[in-house]
Amino acid sequence: CSACVVLGGGGYNPWTTVRCWVGLWGRLAGFDFPDQLPQNVQNILGRFDSDLIDEEDRNESWLTSLQDKPNFGEVRENVKRLTQILKSR
Repeated sequence: CSACVVLGGGGYNPWTTVRCWVGLWGRLAGFDFPDQLPQNVQNILGRFDSDLIDEEDRNESWLTSLQDKPNFGEVRENVKRLTQILKSR
């Protein structure tokens, strides 16, 4: 498309929400993702807090990388169906 409007909401997990938006804008702008985030960015992410996520449930990669490791688990049927609908347009 020659012009796009990208909209979105927030999220309940501040680490994944920030990483998602930075990754999306970086990808749209044509940037490559570093293997590891710079230390100053890791320091900022390390200061985040959330009442909804216990400290022991926080994933270390949320502080060090924009990309999650691939998840090769089962894909729900409704997700497969929606993906096919989007791909057909």
